[in-house]
Amino acid sequence: MSDPVTCPHCGASSLEVKARGGPGKLPLLASDTQIIGNACARRTLCRQCACLGVTFDPPDTLERFYARDYDIGPEIQNHPIVIQGKVMPKHDHVTRSLFSSLEGLPPKGRFLEIACGRGDLSRAFQAMHPDCECLAVDPSDEARAAFESSPSDVTFVHGFFTPETLGGQVFDLVVAHGLLNRVAPLRTLLDIRAISRPGTLLSLDLMLLEQSECAPFIWDHTFMYGLDALTAYLAHAGFEIDKVVDSASCTHIMCRCTGSALGEPDDISLPNGLFKRTEDLLEAHHGFWRAAAAAARKRLTAGGPYAIFGAGMYSAVLLTITDTHGIGHVIDETKAGSEFFGLPVVPLEEAGLPVLLCARPAYMNAIEATLRGRGVPCHHLIPAVADP
Repeated sequence: MSDPVTCPHCGASSLEVKARGGPGKLPLLASDTQIIGNACARRTLCRQCACLGVTFDPPDTLERFYARDYDIGPEIQNHPIVIQGKVMPKHDHVTRSLFSSLEGLPPKGRFLEIACGRGDLSRAFQAMHPDCECLAVDPSDEARAAFESSPSDVTFVHGFFTPETLGGQVFDLVVAHGLLNRVAPLRTLLDIRAISRPGTLLSLDLMLLEQSECAPFIWDHTFMYGLDALTAYLAHAGFEIDKVVDSASCTHIMCRCTGSALGEPDDISLPNGLFKRTEDLLEAHHGFWRAAAAAARKRLTAGGPYAIFGAGMYSAVLLTITDTHGIGHVIDETKAGSEFFGLPVVPLEEAGLPVLLCARPAYMNAIEATLRGRGVPCHHLIPAVADP
């Protein structure tokens, strides 16, 4: 695979290759913890738009993965998050944030959800606003099957979102959760602007680089950037941010269409320092994982066996960058009885090994308290963040 010539985000040629993945290199780990097979990839950093972008070979790798293999089930998409010490399903938290931000929505407005998955949010919105016209778009076969097996007043469109797909319709509320890490954000925001009018609300739920230690190793998040860069992308497309809400594993952002787009993606101009900001965040995340892997190797070399907690992204990254020899099982209530990277998954009550704890830093204290409450000793591989 030859190195990409232009940025997959803005088209600029000022690229630096930061990582290579595929056979013989880094495993192509996806955010649902599957390994993307039969492909190679490059991760680049663009000096013009300050965006980390991933280019695949074959080019349609992710289209095929999302249509056939990507897990849109609730265990992955509605995973538990910890907010101010309380555990809750992620989608419930984001949905409450969205539904509390709809001031000014017309009573008979038009709603669109892009990348709707099984359509739970679209159905919930339609039930709360029965006079609104609701459309939902998703390319996965599982999403189509979910709508076919459970009909509703939500109109489902099977495919990838484009303005042309919707025939020039205009909407009052557009929900695009989990989307702008997987498609070029500038181009997608410009496409959303094409189906918006001044005052249209836009709800985003995405992973920002500031909060994503896993970013260097997750390959289906093909576009990663910080909040300052996203703010510039939104302004370029004619949107302003109304509200930013921490969703633990992601960030929920409510925006409003306030004006016309300023040009095409290659016209973007960012404030000085954003490229360096992105580069520094990426290096900090690499340092995070170098330290975690070194701590794991030290423990495993000294003895074992150990367990790890959680069959999620942090455990997946740890298991792709360290030798699993000496790890006996994975502790995870919702996935007990399955396997995770070849290791058995057991519920907490069956945990009989000390735990090497590697998780989202803000979750570490809560997880440790749970483990110690069960009499399970644990060893931190990374520092915890103090509870707010």
